[in-house]
Parts: sequence; structure tokens; C-alpha cells
Amino acid sequence: MYALLLLLLTVAPVENAPVLDTLVEIDPIVVLGQRTPQRLSKIVNSAISVPADKMRQSSTENIIEHLTTGNASITSSAVAGVGYGLGTKGQGKLLIRGLGFAPNRGTLVMIDGRPDIAGLFGHPLPDTYRRAGLYSAELIKGAASTLYGSNAVAGVLDLTSFYRPDLDRYTHAELSGGRFDTYNGMVQHSQRFGGTTVAGWYEYIESDNQRPESKYFNRSGGFRVQRDNFSGFDLFVSGKYSSFDFADPGPFYQLQRTTGDIQRMGMTVGLDRQTRPLQLSARLYSSYGEHAFSDGFNSVDRNNGLQIYARSRTDISESVLFLSGAFSANYLGGSAHNSTPFIRGGDFHEYEYAGHLQMEARYRDWLSLTAGSRYINHELYDDHWVYQFGAVVSPGEYGSLKLSVATAYRNPTINESQLFIISNDSSLKPEEGNFYEVGYFNCIGSHLSIETAVFWRDGENLIATVANPSPPPAAVFANTGSYSHSGWEATVRYSANRLSIAPSFIHLNQDTYNSSVPEDRFAVTVDWQTDDLRLAVDAVAAHRTHSDSLGVAMVLDDYLVVNTSAGLRLTNMLSLKGRIKNLFDTDYQLVHGYPMPGITFRLGLTATL
Repeated sequence: MYALLLLLLTVAPVENAPVLDTLVEIDPIVVLGQRTPQRLSKIVNSAISVPADKMRQSSTENIIEHLTTGNASITSSAVAGVGYGLGTKGQGKLLIRGLGFAPNRGTLVMIDGRPDIAGLFGHPLPDTYRRAGLYSAELIKGAASTLYGSNAVAGVLDLTSFYRPDLDRYTHAELSGGRFDTYNGMVQHSQRFGGTTVAGWYEYIESDNQRPESKYFNRSGGFRVQRDNFSGFDLFVSGKYSSFDFADPGPFYQLQRTTGDIQRMGMTVGLDRQTRPLQLSARLYSSYGEHAFSDGFNSVDRNNGLQIYARSRTDISESVLFLSGAFSANYLGGSAHNSTPFIRGGDFHEYEYAGHLQMEARYRDWLSLTAGSRYINHELYDDHWVYQFGAVVSPGEYGSLKLSVATAYRNPTINESQLFIISNDSSLKPEEGNFYEVGYFNCIGSHLSIETAVFWRDGENLIATVANPSPPPAAVFANTGSYSHSGWEATVRYSANRLSIAPSFIHLNQDTYNSSVPEDRFAVTVDWQTDDLRLAVDAVAAHRTHSDSLGVAMVLDDYLVVNTSAGLRLTNMLSLKGRIKNLFDTDYQLVHGYPMPGITFRLGLTATL
């Protein structure tokens, strides 16, 4: 009865746009690294698209939570109801098909073309990817280093910052509160002045979370200024600032409270020109971060870079040939201290230069062939290459068969090569991986699509700490690990009238499992809408989720978690909103020693002008 009452009272935001525009698309348009819109059925890579309307309608505050609750192949190592934080358990890892490493160096996140990488440790920070600051998102599953470079091993999350290019003026505000003294407020504004769109956003969220001594506090904001068709070019500048504090009580079998104060900021300047025969784009970007922890560790990191990209199109009878190439230069650096000799003093940095070429040939609408390679020059490691080959065969009503072979790499981070006394600047090599995938996509009628893939992957040169044969120190970073994985996944998308349903499933067979990765995972979202009312349910079931206890591998209990949301438009400007998480009060863990919260709710109000 309690859950039913909450379901009737809670609601999720409903925008004033026609409701049917927000239903799931069975063959969505994606852009990805080639910067040319294509249907999902026609691209080599398996991908997930979160278009602008879905981003606005999401009942989550963070894009990571949105992806994990709606897609079987995406998992994270969350340890609290609100926020991710940082810690020895790799809190906030974004894992794609079970791969990601710790603390998340195998998944690359891009924001407006800027690699969002911590300069010292080489990982992104999921707490900074607020839905309020995003216009859309796309996620590539599998190796993508040919187009994106280092860290694109498990895949790439490509984000576009918030603005509203489709409206002359837009203002949106939300206020909500819920269990565990959770309070959230956000405001977005976008306005067009002639050919220029100016947009900004701000969000505040705090929560005591479900465990004693566990707290979370986040303040984030950003801007985007976009000028279209300025002497034939589209120009933009975007920036973001996030500051969050967290308190982690530690796993229940080894309680030790840790607190952190994190500040991250980044800026991108972009230029694009697109005609039928030629595309040009350039990105100049800079990232900066400060991190302070209760154990005395403090760090500053930087990531600056430049990318120039070009793509040409040549029409030859019934075929089209695309040639693309890019040059990139990246500088990563920073410093750290914790008042112990374990950390080397000084300011550290490294440079990488890379160039890639790719060719894509299309014949009519039924055959596409892709081949590309990237050359990497790094100041600390030997030059090396990665490559990608792919084919999409689409014989009409029989759907699309996809084949791909790719390699990927991750450069050793500064903490592995220079920062600590156990760092190794003399013999480390980049981690490498080989990826193979066979996929199938088919639209059955105008309301249903199915997508499935079988994949294999293996990697070598994984970096880990090992006993030092010539101490001191007693241990040192070295290339010692490897992995061998396989699996299959399937997704169904159904959309008709006012109802959409999107179930997905993945099975993994891995020689070693990352923490928080299940061997089998099922996810489903169900969405029903009218002009003024929206009801939605999402559910996740996991079998044999892997974790560890003090370094000893273990398997967690299976679980089924159901969330629900609903929405009611009160006037043309006001809507009620909310969400119930863990509707049936399931007792479960994603990381051993961190019980997740039981039933929680969020209630609130939105205003859109």
C-alpha cells in the first residue's frame, strides 16, 4: 500500500513539447566520431543514443545513472544512493560490456570534443556529468582508439553540452526533495540573439545518503555560446565547473571514513564547417582539477590539447567514398603531495601527438566498408599503431549484418610512470587490446527493431603492481596482466502510439571480472504517455555480480531492482515530478560491503518558460 500510494503521488518532468516526440526511436540517428549523422542500423559500431528529448525527459540527475538503468551492457560501481565519489573501490567506474578497469581508465569520456581526463590518474569523474549540463549523449561500445585515441578501450561516452539550438528562448527550473534529506535544484536558460545562441545552467544537490557518516554535496554550472554560419563556419565556446564533497564510511567489514573535496573545470573552443564535399572541424581545449582527501593526499592536474579534423566526400556513380583524417596533440600534467616520501615531489607532465586516416566506401544503401589507422607518438613510449576494419551489409528487408575488427590502447598514466616511488618510467608500455564483433540490426515494420551482437576481446600489457626484483621499493608498476573476454547482447526497441518498451540483455564470459560486473544482466524500460501524463518503469536484474573482499574475489547475491516515475503537467508552464527507486525495497549490493539504499522517493516541481 505504501509503495502504491507513493506511485500515485510521484511524478516526473513533462515538457511542453508533444508527448509522442519523446518515445523511444527504433533506429535512432547517431553522429559519433565521424561527425556525420547516420542511422544506428548503418554504422559499424554498436552504440547507444540519448537524444536531446530523452535527455530532458530523464528522471535521473546524472547521465551515468540514466545509462545503467536503461541498458544491460552498461554498469557502474555506485556505493551510495546519490553521487559516486572516489575511493579504493573505484567508485563511479563506468563499465561497458564488463570492461573499464580501475579507477575507470579504460573508458573515455568526451565533452564537446574535449577528452575529460584527470591529468595524473587518467580517469574521468562521473559526478561531474550532470544531466542539467547536457544536450545529448552517445556511447560507443567496444574499441574506438582509431578515432578517439588513448583510453577508448571499453568504449567512449561522447557528450554535448547544454543549449537549445531549436528554440529562440528557453528557461527551465526544477526543485525537488526526498528521503535521506536529499535536496536538488537546477536552472537552465538558452536564448538566441540573431545568429548566436547563449546558454547556461546551474545545479545544486545534497544528500545524507543511506548510511551513517555518508554525505554528498555537489554544485555544478556551465555555459555555451554558439554562433552558426559565421562566414560559413559554426563557432562555439563552452565551459563547465563542478565542485563536489563526499564522505564515504568504507565497506561494512572495514569501516574507515574517507572524505574528499573535488573541483573540476574545463573549456572547449570549437570550429566547424560542413559542405557536401568537405567537412572541417577544430577543437582547442583545456581541463583543470584540484583534489583534497582526508588522508592528506592533495593533487592538481591539467589536460590541454588540440584536434584538427577533415572529411571529404566523393560521389562515384552509385557509390560514395569518404576520406577522413585528423591530427591531435595532448599535454597531461600535474603534481601531488601527502606529506610522505611515497610521493615524488615536483610537477610532472607528458606529451602525445597522433594522426589518423580513415576511408569509408558505400555502395548504394546495402554495403559500407571502413578501414582506418592511428599513429601515436608519445614522449615516454615507443611509437605505435592501432587500426580498425569494418563492414555493414544491408540487403533490404533482411536487416544489417555488421562485422568489425579493431585494436585499442591506453597509455600509462603519470601516477604509474612518474608520480609515486613505485612508478616506473623506464620499462612501461601502453596497454593493448584486440576486439572482434559480429552484429545484426533489423527493423521489423515501423514499430519494432532488434539488435544483437557477439563479441570477443583480448588484451595484454595490463599495468599492475608487482614485487620489485631490485628493491627498494618493494613493489613497482609493471606490464604483467592480460585478459580474454567474450559475450553476446541483444536489445529490442518497440514504439507505437503512446507506448514504448526497450528490453536488453547481456551475457559475459571473462577470465577475470571487474568489480560490479554481473555475468548476466537484464534491463528494461517501459514508457507510456498522454498529452499531460507520463508513467515509466525501469528494472534491472543481475546474476552472479563479481566483487571482492580485502582482495579476495567473490560473487554477490543476485538481485532485481525496479524503479518507477510518473509525470503530470499542471499548466502550460508547471509540472509535478518525482521518482521511486527500488520500489520493492530489494536488499542488494553493487560493491561488496556497500549495501545500496532501500525504497527511496523524490518529489518536486518544474517550471518551463
